[in-house]
Amino acid sequence: MPFILIAEDDRSTLDAMTAHLRARGYRVGGAVTAERALDTAEDRPPDLVISDWNLGQGMDGLDLARRLRGIGCQAPVLFVTGLPLEQMKSRAGDLANVSFLQKPATLTTLTKLVGKLLLAPNSR
Repeated sequence: MPFILIAEDDRSTLDAMTAHLRARGYRVGGAVTAERALDTAEDRPPDLVISDWNLGQGMDGLDLARRLRGIGCQAPVLFVTGLPLEQMKSRAGDLANVSFLQKPATLTTLTKLVGKLLLAPNSR
């Protein structure tokens, strides 16, 4: 099964997404900071990264995605955000293989999008 890395600073949201995706058979790793997510990706390259846009202190989700690309990780990145999507898409403009999910979103919607992204031709 693919390995999904989730970067989410809200522990309850991270736990809910992790439990939901694991129950569907995915291998999932979680990190509450972008820095921890980057460390995890270096040790265990993900097949998909799900990242909150705002990750609290330190790097945000966009910084994380750029750093992941810098270490050779070309996995799709799914940004989960409550911010206006057009603004987020504009800020992520030059980044390849990214998608967006607007909050609030159901876990069912997340699961469907995860399946599509993992089947996409330019995913790992």
